[in-house]
Amino acid sequence: MKCPICGAEISSGAPTCPNCGRSMSNPYAQPPTQQPQYQQPYYQAPPQPVYVTFEPQEPFNYFALFSMISGLVTYFLCCFFSVAFIGPFFLILGIAPIILGGIGLKKANESPTKKGKGLAVSGLIMGIVSLVLLITIVVLIALGINYGVETGFFDSVASAAESSSSYSYL
Repeated sequence: MKCPICGAEISSGAPTCPNCGRSMSNPYAQPPTQQPQYQQPYYQAPPQPVYVTFEPQEPFNYFALFSMISGLVTYFLCCFFSVAFIGPFFLILGIAPIILGGIGLKKANESPTKKGKGLAVSGLIMGIVSLVLLITIVVLIALGINYGVETGFFDSVASAAESSSSYSYL
């Protein structure tokens, strides 16, 4: 026997065609259709807000920072502008990084999370170096002035200046 729809060979007594699936009792009826299965649309939840929590931090060690800055300033001023009449001012200025560095180092050692230990140490070193350099320069200037007075160098310079002042530069 043959299927009247697709022409495939069917064994006699078969209820449906194995090729096209039509019923042999009523081959011209519409084949059964499956109802489409609709799924619930996927709902994406809105993103959850991200809460960032900050742990309170200890304030920055400004004593260490100012120690470093004042140590550098004192060192460069001492190297480039150290003359006898400004020397005592730099001497006072040279003590500031040492004091600030000591306070900054103490604060850095009190709390393990506080930063600035390196700044405090470098400020201390710069302050000590500039203070020693400044004291050395002031002592050398004082020795030079003393030597000039003892040898009469300043008298010869003064007499040379008096003799050259008689000329007119107009």
